[in-house]
Amino acid sequence: MGFEDQIPERLFFSKYAQKLEKDGVFAYFHSLRMKPVFLNSEMESVVEIVRTSEDFRSVLGEMSDQSQQDVVIAAINALIEHKVLVKDPSVDSKVISHFRSLIPKPYIQIAYFILTENCNFGCTYCFVKREGEARTGTKMMTPETAIKGLDLFCKQIALDKDRFQEEKNIIFYGGEPLLNRKVLQIIVDKVNEYKTVGKLPQSTRLSIITNGSLLTDKNIELLRKNNVAIGISLDGDECATDSCRVYVKGGSVYQDVIKGIERCKEHDVPFSLSVTLTEQSVKNFEATMGELKKIGCKALGFNILLTDENFQVFDGYNEVAAECIINGFEEFRKIGVYEDRMMRKLKSFVESRVYLFDCGAAGSGQIVIAPDGEVGVCHGFLGSRKYFSTRVESVDFDPVSDPTFAEWGKRTPLNMPECDNCMALGICGGGCPLNALKNTGSIWGLDERFCVHSKKTLEWLVWDLFAKVTSPEIV
Repeated sequence: MGFEDQIPERLFFSKYAQKLEKDGVFAYFHSLRMKPVFLNSEMESVVEIVRTSEDFRSVLGEMSDQSQQDVVIAAINALIEHKVLVKDPSVDSKVISHFRSLIPKPYIQIAYFILTENCNFGCTYCFVKREGEARTGTKMMTPETAIKGLDLFCKQIALDKDRFQEEKNIIFYGGEPLLNRKVLQIIVDKVNEYKTVGKLPQSTRLSIITNGSLLTDKNIELLRKNNVAIGISLDGDECATDSCRVYVKGGSVYQDVIKGIERCKEHDVPFSLSVTLTEQSVKNFEATMGELKKIGCKALGFNILLTDENFQVFDGYNEVAAECIINGFEEFRKIGVYEDRMMRKLKSFVESRVYLFDCGAAGSGQIVIAPDGEVGVCHGFLGSRKYFSTRVESVDFDPVSDPTFAEWGKRTPLNMPECDNCMALGICGGGCPLNALKNTGSIWGLDERFCVHSKKTLEWLVWDLFAKVTSPEIV
């Protein structure tokens, strides 16, 4: 069989075709399918002829060595199989239409209960604080509001009976949620009751994001007894943590957070860490990693600082933070510690599954219940109440028809023209709409932090795959 029978007469590079190079090895991949084909420099030269040639078969015909011709044909066919090369450029519009058709309609699976807007910390990077310092009104959730909020959540998850049994998440947030222990207790009791009668699925998970300073023996026992997963904010060692986190009345918070962590260990209660990469954290990342390893949690997540006109970072911070996340992930996976931010993208890449949204708000998969009963899509707007479009008493709220939730439900890179040619289109998720709004004036703008993070992560994933495959598809 000749090469004329093995490959099409004319081939085109998909508009979603991407190429990376490292140490003389080239990785070609489709940004939405994410299955790299690795080629050496000689084969890359031939493939590039395909990019420009009207008749690349003549190039094959000039090859006197049959084995060389066979290798080139194998490379071309691999690129066709992984959709890097296409027979007809018009297929690209069909491909993007297909993936857009997979965007689900808004369906609520997460409920943030903002138990209080009050906090005993005054962290300089807190987006809730930056948004809401001037706002007045009810800042402590009442039992009545909490129960109405839970009932609203139950109503929402029942709107799609086919998805009711999927895992649901209730997150206690603030401010500092343990400042409202009474209402936290009421909600967990009600959740247990609702599971029993079938208003909530048995797979409903509870979690709390706390600054750790109020993790007393009594509070830890409450959380343990009710299977509430504990996430503690800590940004590294004492210097890194105290660089942005202080008590409202002043003073170091680090030692009190560590005491809370130690109490969790004493009670044998697992916890995860939420690590915001402050300027101090990334500038002395070795010390940050040393502290996090010493603490010994089984899971954590790195967070990139949100910026706006009132909170800026040093030039190059985004690049440094992205590298720190990658380096941290590499170190933690050696010791069996789960790092959430990288794992989301790793899972998408390994499964060749487009990662549509990077948060529950984008995609309109969550509701946020404010202390006064207002309900919105994103807790980042708690202070201003922008994008808070209903209340817990609403009897007809439906995220599919609500204009705010309908818009946020579509906010994915697949619907953002600026993202169309990005190599990280398939794994990005679009970053944070709040940060995009703060820096571009629209939730549809780019979250530049995430552009850097996603591209660097994608490159790392490609070459990590190459290094780990025992017989890589390299010709």
